[in-house]
Amino acid sequence: MLIADKFESQTCIDKCFEPLVENLDVKTACHVMELAHEFRHGPMFDLCLSYIEKNARWVLERRDVTQLCVGCFKTVISSDELDADEGVVFRALVRWGEGRCARQHVQPTKANMREQLGELRYHVRYIHMDIDTFEEHVQPSVVLTTAEKAEITKAILEGTENTRITALFRKGPREPDI
Repeated sequence: MLIADKFESQTCIDKCFEPLVENLDVKTACHVMELAHEFRHGPMFDLCLSYIEKNARWVLERRDVTQLCVGCFKTVISSDELDADEGVVFRALVRWGEGRCARQHVQPTKANMREQLGELRYHVRYIHMDIDTFEEHVQPSVVLTTAEKAEITKAILEGTENTRITALFRKGPREPDI
C-alpha cells in the first residue's frame, strides 16, 4: 500500500483494500478505518464508519478503539447513527484518553485526561444515560469537572437539557440506521 500511495496509483490502493473489505469485522474495523484515513481512501473510510456504527456496542468495547487518531475517534463518537448506549461510548472515551496519556508519556490525572480528551468529552450524550450508569461510570471518573457532573445529574433527574453547562454537550439522541 505504501508503494501504491507513493506512486499515487489509486487502482493499486483500491486493490490493496479489497481483502480488507472482505475480512472487515469487529476485530479489524478500527485498524482498517485508520488505514483508510492515512491513505485518504474515502469509500473505505465510510464503509468502516458504517460498520462501526452498526456494531458499536462490540467495537467500542475492544482495546483497538484506543489506537484511533483523534479525528477518527471523534468521527466515531460524534456519529448520530452509533448503535451503542452512552455508557459504552463513555467507557470507550475513558480508555481512549488513558491510551492517549500513555502514548504522550503522562499520567492519566484529571488535568492530563481533560487535556488529552479536549472537546471529545462533549460528544458523549450524558443526558441520555440512565442515572445508575452515570453514577457508576461518570461520577467516579476524572473526565468531567464536579460542576459538569452536578449539572448533568440534575439534567438527567429532571429531564431538562438546557442548563448552563450542558449547553456545551451534544444532546440529541443517537438514531442508529439498522
